[in-house]
Amino acid sequence: MKINNIQSYNNTQTFTALRFKSDSHKYISTLPDKVLNKLDSVGEFLADTKYYNLDIGNSFYISHINGDKFYPPLTFSNAGTCLIMKFRQGAALISKKLKYNKPSEVQKVCEDIKNAPTQIERTAVIVKYLDDYEKELASKNPEVIINAFDSREAKIEKLHKKYDI
Repeated sequence: MKINNIQSYNNTQTFTALRFKSDSHKYISTLPDKVLNKLDSVGEFLADTKYYNLDIGNSFYISHINGDKFYPPLTFSNAGTCLIMKFRQGAALISKKLKYNKPSEVQKVCEDIKNAPTQIERTAVIVKYLDDYEKELASKNPEVIINAFDSREAKIEKLHKKYDI
């Protein structure tokens, strides 16, 4: 008996935020063993992210589900109750401002990023915090988070809810 197709009723898609692009082989082969040995644990660390990915191609970068790509150098600064992150996006430098309730929360984020032993692990910590921040925003006010996967009508409705006076 030959089986041509297996139908599964459990259509759960696993989301992996560590993604190797088709041109990643050459870059990965140049990584030192210290970094190469950590890639699997980085993938597991990022397994539950929803909005951000750590992509590896001919270099590595952070990508958002809406298509934005953020390249190193990734810098961050503690501004009291805000964490300011700066990224390179093409030739432009952009920044993201994450607002927290207490300065101690910002301090913990900064320490977690600084304590990561390799650049890829540091970037993974940044991906995790960006993703957690966006998840929290979505849970507080889901009708104003505009996702790339929303229908055109849903995007227009959310824009009206967010910006109407």
